[in-house]
Amino acid sequence: DTIPDNLLHDLSSLSTLRISQSPKIQTIPSRLFQNLENLETLHLGSNGIQSVDGIYFPPSLGYLGLNNNRISSLSRTVFSGLKALWGLDLSNNQLDSLPEGIFND
Repeated sequence: DTIPDNLLHDLSSLSTLRISQSPKIQTIPSRLFQNLENLETLHLGSNGIQSVDGIYFPPSLGYLGLNNNRISSLSRTVFSGLKALWGLDLSNNQLDSLPEGIFND
């Protein structure tokens, strides 16, 4: 399934979003969350997501659930700028290791 990149454009006050339980979702548009300046909790678990590299995540994000997907690698900068991030669930993916310094920024 394909998610239009402007689907959430007018929902800037949204603080919690759950897009889960849809194995057909393999990709997330890179700008899908761009206008969600108040987003604090994002659940993307139990989909078929293969990569999150290049996706813009709002700096307000405190929790990011990426569990039960098909993510096999992450870039060192994928979580850059997420200063409010306190929780991250990457369980049950295809990750063997994480890049050195992935949480330094």
